Amino acid sequence: MSRIRPRKWFLICAVLGFVFPSQIFAARIVSITTCESVEPSSMKAVGVRSRFTQDTREIHLLVQFEGLKAGSKVKGTWISVDAIKTPNYEIDSSESQFSKDGEGTAHFSLSRPNQGWPVGNYKVDLHLDGALLTSVPFAVAASPMAAPASSQSSPQSPSPKLVSLVSCEAVASPGLSPINVTDTFDATTPELHVLAKVEGAVPGTKLKGIWSVLGQPGGSDREINATEAEFGQEGGDTVHFLVEKPEGGWPAGNYRFDLYINGKTAGKIAFSVRGGDPARPPFSLDLGPERRDPQRIWTIAVYLDGDNDLEPFALKDLKEMERGISEEGVECIVFLDRAGGEGQVVRIRKDIAGSTKSEVITTAGEVNMADPQVLHTFLASVLKAFPAQHHALILWDHGGGWAAHLIDEKAPGAPKGRDKMTLPRLREAVAGALKDTGRQRIDIIGFDMCLMAQLEVACELSGLAEIMLASQAVEPGDGWPYDQILPYFGKGTMGARRLAAQIVESYGKYYGERKERVATLSAVDLGETDKLVSSLSDFARKMSESVPGAWPEVSRSLYYSEGYADRTDIRRKSGVLASVDLMDVLNRLRLSTPNFPAQKEYQDIVAIMDKAIIAKHASPRHRLSHGLAVYAPVRGAQFDPDYLQIRMSKTCAWQGMLSALHKAQEQQLSPPRVTDIRVVDAQTGNPVKGGKPGGGFKVEATVEGENILWVQYMQAVRDDKRNGFALLEKGYVYDPEFYKKKEGAVADVVDLIMPEFKGNRNKVSKEFIGRHLKVTDGRHAARATIDASSLSDLQHAAVPVALKRQGAEQCFATLFFNAVTWTVANVVAELPQKDGTVAYRQVKLQPEDEVTLLFEFISDDGKAGYVAGETLKWGKGLELVIDTDEPSNLTVAMRAESIAGQSSFATTQIKLEALTKEEQSFVENARKVKLKDLVGTWQWHGLKDGQWNSIPPFTEIAPSPSNPEVLIAKIQNPGDSSWKVTPMAVLLDTRLMPTLRLISFDDEGRPVEAMNFTMLVSRWDQGAPRMILKYLVPKGWLLLWAKRQAPQGTATGPAPGPGMTVPPPVPSQVQPPSPSASLAGLWYGPDREVLKMGESTYELYEFNMLEDKGVYEIRGKQLITRSAITGEVERFSFSLSGQQLTLRDSGGQTFRFRRKQ
Repeated sequence: MSRIRPRKWFLICAVLGFVFPSQIFAARIVSITTCESVEPSSMKAVGVRSRFTQDTREIHLLVQFEGLKAGSKVKGTWISVDAIKTPNYEIDSSESQFSKDGEGTAHFSLSRPNQGWPVGNYKVDLHLDGALLTSVPFAVAASPMAAPASSQSSPQSPSPKLVSLVSCEAVASPGLSPINVTDTFDATTPELHVLAKVEGAVPGTKLKGIWSVLGQPGGSDREINATEAEFGQEGGDTVHFLVEKPEGGWPAGNYRFDLYINGKTAGKIAFSVRGGDPARPPFSLDLGPERRDPQRIWTIAVYLDGDNDLEPFALKDLKEMERGISEEGVECIVFLDRAGGEGQVVRIRKDIAGSTKSEVITTAGEVNMADPQVLHTFLASVLKAFPAQHHALILWDHGGGWAAHLIDEKAPGAPKGRDKMTLPRLREAVAGALKDTGRQRIDIIGFDMCLMAQLEVACELSGLAEIMLASQAVEPGDGWPYDQILPYFGKGTMGARRLAAQIVESYGKYYGERKERVATLSAVDLGETDKLVSSLSDFARKMSESVPGAWPEVSRSLYYSEGYADRTDIRRKSGVLASVDLMDVLNRLRLSTPNFPAQKEYQDIVAIMDKAIIAKHASPRHRLSHGLAVYAPVRGAQFDPDYLQIRMSKTCAWQGMLSALHKAQEQQLSPPRVTDIRVVDAQTGNPVKGGKPGGGFKVEATVEGENILWVQYMQAVRDDKRNGFALLEKGYVYDPEFYKKKEGAVADVVDLIMPEFKGNRNKVSKEFIGRHLKVTDGRHAARATIDASSLSDLQHAAVPVALKRQGAEQCFATLFFNAVTWTVANVVAELPQKDGTVAYRQVKLQPEDEVTLLFEFISDDGKAGYVAGETLKWGKGLELVIDTDEPSNLTVAMRAESIAGQSSFATTQIKLEALTKEEQSFVENARKVKLKDLVGTWQWHGLKDGQWNSIPPFTEIAPSPSNPEVLIAKIQNPGDSSWKVTPMAVLLDTRLMPTLRLISFDDEGRPVEAMNFTMLVSRWDQGAPRMILKYLVPKGWLLLWAKRQAPQGTATGPAPGPGMTVPPPVPSQVQPPSPSASLAGLWYGPDREVLKMGESTYELYEFNMLEDKGVYEIRGKQLITRSAITGEVERFSFSLSGQQLTLRDSGGQTFRFRRKQ
C-alpha cells in the first residue's frame, strides 16, 4: 500500500484571553473536535464526527486551549494506527507558536490522498512545548459504494486488543476526544471519564468497565459502578465510560478502573481524588529562610524512602554520606522516611568519627513517599532554601523499571496503606517543583535503586534534567558507595557531565574490588533522549514491515537479548519484567532478520547512543549491557497495559512493533510435538533401558513443528504421596558441537550452545552421566532443584529456596551459584508487596539464617509449585558438590516450546543400576587421592575401539611459586602450534564423588572458566599412577591421564565400559597475535583518542584519561579484546593498511587510528 501523502497542512492560532493554569503544563485543553470542515471566519466546526468515510475530502481537528503563555508551541502529528501495513505510521506533523497569553484555538487539517483514505484507525498526537498532552483518535470506514476487499488478502481476524486507556475530566462529543487528561481529580469534579480504545473488535465483542474505590475498612476494595457495552461495528472503536459525582463530592483517596473484554481482564488505570478530606491539608515542608552561600557548588536533594525492608541500608547510607560530604561547597539535604518512624529532613554534616553530626531541619510525620505532591514539595523546598550553581536529585528505594519505584509500605491515605510511584507521577512531581522555583531543569537525576536505566525512564524525564544516573540490572544491596562518590561533588573542577562519569567510575571500582558479578550503572545524557526515541521509532516502523515474515527471528532476538530477569520469566503473564539491553536487542534484530530493512536507522541509533551514554559500568554477568534497557515482552500475554500510560508509548513506534509481533504470533497456533523419546547407547544408538552411573547412554527425541524456541531437559523422581514429580534438575538441550560455531555466533555464548531448529523435524539429545549436584554447608549435603535454564546467565546455576532471616518473615529466594567456583555468588529475594507485585532485592545472609532447599513440583494435573526439602544453616556460605546417582527409576523429560508460547512434553524412564563391588572400589580409591599426589606430568589418552591411545595434550601440575599450598596446572598441546598455555588453579574435592577441577582467572583475579572432571577410576599400582576422568562438557569425553613414569604410547588401565570416542583437542582459550599483524605501538584517533598497544595488551586514553585497558588477541581477521576493568569481551574485524588501523565492532561502528610510533 502506498504511503499517505497530504496535500495541505494548516494551523491557525487565535489568542482570546487569559486564565490561570491548573495542570503541570502551562496550558490546558478545553475542548477537542474532529470534523469534515471549518468555517474560516468563526472557526466553527462543520460535520462533527469521529468516524469518516474513505472519500471524505478533508479531516479537520480543532483544539481549544486556555492558560496559554506567549511563545508556547503546539505540534500536531497525524498517525495511522493500523490503516496501512506499518503500525503507528507517522503521516505528517507541523508546529506553530502562540504569540500572546490567554486562550487560543489550534486548527489542523489533512487532505484526502489521491486513492482515498485507507480504512482503519488513526490518531493525532498533540504536543505543547514538547510535552505530549493527549492523543485524539478517529477512524475511517469504507465508503458506501466501496468494493469489498478480496478474501484472499484478508488476514486472520485478530483478538480484540486494548490500544489505550485514558482518564480525563470531560469528553468532547460527538468526537469522543478527552478533555483535561489526568490521573488526579478534585473532589468537586462533576464526572470521572475513561476512554478505552480497542482494535480488532468484531460485532458482539463485549466490554465491561468497573469503577472501584480502594482501601476500604477491612482492607477491601469497593465497587462503585459497573457499565457494559457491546460493539456493533467491526474494526474497533473508542468506548466511553463515565461515573457521576456522588452527593457531597468524591471522597479523597485512591480509585481504579478495570476494563474487561469478553470477560477477560484487558487493562486497568489507577487515579486519585485530592482535596475531599479537610483533615488532610496539602503537604508542606518548612526548611526555613533561604540560605545563600557563594561557595556552594552543588545542592543534592536525596529522597530516601526507607519505609520498607531497606531501612538498614538507608541508615548505612546516611553514615556514608556523613563520611563522604565535603566540608564546604556541597549541601546534601535528605528527606528520610524510616520504617515505623516519621519523615525527617536531614542536613548532612561531615563526620569521620562515626557519631551523628547531621542536623534535623524539620519533621513531617508519617508521609507517603510515593505521593507526587510530597516529592514535588520536598524538591521545591530544597531548591528554594539551598540555591547553588548545580542541583542533583537522588531517588532511593526499590526500583522496578518503568512500571513502578519508590514503594512506601506505610503510606497514609493509600489503599491498604501501600503506594508506589509511577513514571507519570514522577514527571508530575519534578515538573511541578521546577515550575514552582522558576527553573527549566536540574543537572542530575540519580536512581539509587534497581532496574531504572531504561529508555522509557529517560524519555519520561526528558527536558527535566541534564543527566540521568541509573542501573540497568538489579543493584547490590549496598547501593551507591556515597563515601566514595560525594567527595567529587566538592572538587569544583567538574561539570555535571564529567561528574556523572566519575560517579560511574567510582561505582565500578567499588564493586569491581569486591568481585561483584551483578552491578551496572550508566550516566545518560537526557538531551539526546528525544532524538534516540525518534530514531528508535523510525527503526521500529521499518522493522514492523518485516515482522509478518520474520516474526520467529524477531521473537528469538528479544528472547536471547541481554536481559535483567531470568529468561524463565517468559512463562509469566503481564508481571514479567521484560527489560533487555537496547543495543543488544537491536543488534540481534540486525543480524538475524532476513533482508534487514533498517540499517540506516540502526546506524543512526548507534551514533546517538555514542553521545547519549556518557559512561557505563557493567559487571561480568551483564557484560553485554550498553547503558540503556528497553521494555520488550516476547509474547502478547506478557504485555502490561499500564505501559500505554507512559510517555514513550505515546511518542514511539516501538510499542507498535511489539504489537505487530504479538499479532503475528497469534496466527501461528500449531503446537510443537516431542516424539520418539527414548534412551539409547551413546555409541551405537541402540535402545537401552539405562545403565550404571558414569555415562555411556543418552536421551534422544524428535521435535516436530516450526518456530521452536527451545527444548528443555528435566530430570525428576516420582512422589506417589503428593501425586506428582519433584524436579531434580532442569536445563536446556545444548548443541554438542557448539565449539564449532564460534565464528558464526550472533552475539554471545548463548548463540553457540543452542541448537538450530530448521524445518519442521529436528533430532535432539542429552547425555546422561549419572551424577548430580548437591548443596552443602560443609557439614551436610542435600538435594534441591538445580536450575540451569537461565540462558541470560550461563555463568550461574539457580536453586530455589525459602529464606528465614533473623527478624524477618520467611520469603522465597533464589541462590545463584557461580558455575566456575560452585559457591554462592548472590542471593535474590522476592519480597511480596501488598498490591500483589514482587520486589526483587539482593540480600546478604548471616550465619544463623536458615535456608530451606526447595524442589519444583509438577502434580499429575499439571499444576506447578514447590515442595520443601532439607533446611541448612547459612554458616560461612553454601556451595555445590557432585554425588553419584543411586540405583533407581528416574523420569526424564524433554519439553519443547514454540515462540508463540505453546509447548509439548514427553517423558521416559531410565533404570539406574548399582556399581559392582570392583567399580565401587575404584571410586573409593579415588577418594583416597590427596592434592599432593597430583604433582607431576600427566599424559592424556583417548579411547578408541576399546583401547586407550596416547594423544598430544599433557598436563603439568606443580606447586605455585608464591604459595606452595596451591597447585597450578598447565595444559600443553604439542599438536597445536597456536596453543596458549593458561595457568589454572587445581581443586580436588573427594567428599562425595571425587572431582578434579581446573580453574582459570582473569587479570583482575576473577575466576572465569573451569574444566571439571569426575574421577571414575584411580589406580596407583602396576607402575605409573593413572586416572580415568569424565570431562563434564556437553559431549562428555572420557580421558585417561597417566603419570609420566612409564614409557609413553599405550597405557594400561581398567576397562572403562561404554565410553566416548577420542576427544578433539581442547579448544584454545587464548591465541597469540599473528606475527605478520603486529599492532604494538601508539595509535591516534581523530578525536584525540590514544590507543597504546603492546604485543598482547592494550590501553585506551581519551582526553589524557585512561578509559579502558586489558588484553587482546588476533584470530585471522578478528581482534578480540577482554577489558581488565569491566571484564567485557568484544570482537572487532580489523584491517591494517600501512600506518592506518581500522576496527569495526559487532554493532557495525567503525573506529580509525593512525600509528605514531
